[in-house]
Amino acid sequence: MKIDLVLSKNKLDASGNDYSTVNIELKDRYNNLVFTDNSTKVDIEILPEYTHIITFDKKTNTVTE
Repeated sequence: MKIDLVLSKNKLDASGNDYSTVNIELKDRYNNLVFTDNSTKVDIEILPEYTHIITFDKKTNTVTE
């Protein structure tokens, strides 16, 4: 399995009010999007030096749909 991070925006202004949502896509070995896995858990780790600019609502989530 492969995991891709997909941003809702490809360009951000240098502003504290601008943000982008990150979605995680699970892909098979042929790079096809997986729709049938509802059990894989994804853990997100943010390195300490980036926690002032990157935040996550949930650091652990289960793949759905």
